[in-house]
Amino acid sequence: MDLSHNPSPERSGKIQFHFCFAQFHEFFYAFQHMGVVTAASSLIDALVKKNPEEYKGCVSLAVSRLSRIVTSSYTDFQDYTYYFVPAPWLSVKLLRLLQNYPPPEDPGVRGRLNECLETILNKAQEPPKSKKVQHSNAKNSVLFEAISLIIHNDRLESKPTINLSLD
Repeated sequence: MDLSHNPSPERSGKIQFHFCFAQFHEFFYAFQHMGVVTAASSLIDALVKKNPEEYKGCVSLAVSRLSRIVTSSYTDFQDYTYYFVPAPWLSVKLLRLLQNYPPPEDPGVRGRLNECLETILNKAQEPPKSKKVQHSNAKNSVLFEAISLIIHNDRLESKPTINLSLD
């Protein structure tokens, strides 16, 4: 029996997982349990790095989830708030995930993302809600990833132009 034509069980499992995940990645972002969403975000980010085209749909889902986190009060995500910062780990993962893509083309998604980034920048200027270093670390980690995304988007939007004047 020639086994060279049969895919290995590991490869077969990866193919099946990839197919299922490509079909149902929206489910993971709609899931209410923040721990599952945080874990799924890490997985999606790894898959996006290997094949960004297949997961373009996750951009609007990531922006939507980020918007819910950023516009919430710290009591809305009480179980996932760390020193008055709602879901900082998930926020960082979503901001990193978005850095794998150019700015959203859809004006609604782009506007919502810009509102999120503006809100993060504004919250960074608010007086601290705690004097503990953990609060500033959580707040700054979200801020730094937001700044990285702003730089990433700005770099992709800024197209160098050559201005030749023939006088």
